Parts: sequence; structure tokens; C-alpha cells
Amino acid sequence: MIKIFAHRGASGYELENSIEAFKLAILQGADGIELDVQLSRDNNVVVFHDESLKRVFGHDVYVKDLTFKELQTLSNNRICLLEEVLLLVKENGIDLNIELKNNLFDYPGLEKMVYDLVNTYDLFNRVTYSSFNHYSCYKLKKINQNNRVGILFDEDFDNIATYANKIGVDYIHPNYNLLNNDLLFSEARKYNLGINCWTVNTDEDFNRLKYLDLDIVITNYVDRAKKLMFHS
Repeated sequence: MIKIFAHRGASGYELENSIEAFKLAILQGADGIELDVQLSRDNNVVVFHDESLKRVFGHDVYVKDLTFKELQTLSNNRICLLEEVLLLVKENGIDLNIELKNNLFDYPGLEKMVYDLVNTYDLFNRVTYSSFNHYSCYKLKKINQNNRVGILFDEDFDNIATYANKIGVDYIHPNYNLLNNDLLFSEARKYNLGINCWTVNTDEDFNRLKYLDLDIVITNYVDRAKKLMFHS
């Protein structure tokens, strides 16, 4: 059965990547939560998608240039630490997809820091890592070959399954618009790769994708996805 993951939490209803969004996703019955991490200036692993605060909070400053305390001040305490979410996940028994937001800015050591935090909370078997930075994905497998890792991509990618297999990852994470290629599925399964797609939000797409050979669908609307994908 396809699993439903909440994209930045229940972000269709609450502020993305906030504790409130994560708690609502759990209440809605999500199988897992997808979130984004990067580093603050004082090397805290913070949960935030954009490199800048401008879109979400109106401040044209980068996450990497501010301390966690400064980030909290500018976000009215809405930006949280990865540790807070790990504790929430541990208490509620769901899975987690941690996307490393290091494709624009390099955060040296981010992979090991995130990995160590996950293991501090004994969540190794419930976490999948992903990134558009495929070298970062490679490094996560080097840290521990048993890490579950997926490569993100949002445009057609020839021989993606062969490429993913060469890197040594476990999943491909395509934009859902790329799921009209039968070869993508057959090649992925040939290498025993899982397929986790993002970000599916319309009723039409929920109804279309429920018939495909997917492992995880990531959405802003867990409640609608569960209703439409698991009922005829």
C-alpha cells in the first residue's frame, strides 16, 4: 500500500515546517512527515525550506547568516530545531523524510550532524534522507551504508535508475509530473529502488496516482490523499 507523507507537515492548513503542521499531520493519520533542514550561523540544525526568510516571514536574510535565537525572533518562534521534531516523531511512532537543503549553500558536516541527531533519538529505522545535492546523498551512504537515502529530481533525467544505483541510494524522489514514463518504473524496480514522489495536491492527481507502483506520495493534504487514494 502507498504511504502518505505530509509535505513540510500538514502545510495545506498550518505554517509549513512548523510544530503545529507536524502535529496536525499526525492527527490526520500521516504515515510520515517530510521536512527540510539546514544550519543556522551557530550550527544548529533548523527546520526550514527556503534559504531566505523572505517568502515565509518577509525578512530578506539567509538562514545561514543568523543564529537560532535570531531566527526565532524573526519568525515569532515558529522556526524549530530538528531535535524538537525528532522527539515528536519518537513519541508518535511515525516515519520521517529529512531533506537536506544544501544544494544552494554547502553546509560542511550537515550530513553527519543530522545522522548523529537521528541516532541520539534512536530513530535510525524510521528515517529516510533526501536531497537535490546528490553528492550529499552519496556522503550519507558513506557515513552508514544502511542509511535509507533518496535522490530528488524535478526534470526528466535519462537513465535515472542506473545513476541512482551507481550512487548506491535506495530511492528515487521524482516530481509527480514525471510519473508518466513507464520506463521510470520498470528501471527503478530493476535495481530494487523505491519511488517516492512529491508534491501531489489535487484530487485529479490523487485519483491518477493511486494506480501507480509508488511507495510514498508526499502531499500538503494528508486527509484528502488518504480519502481519495484508499477509497474507490
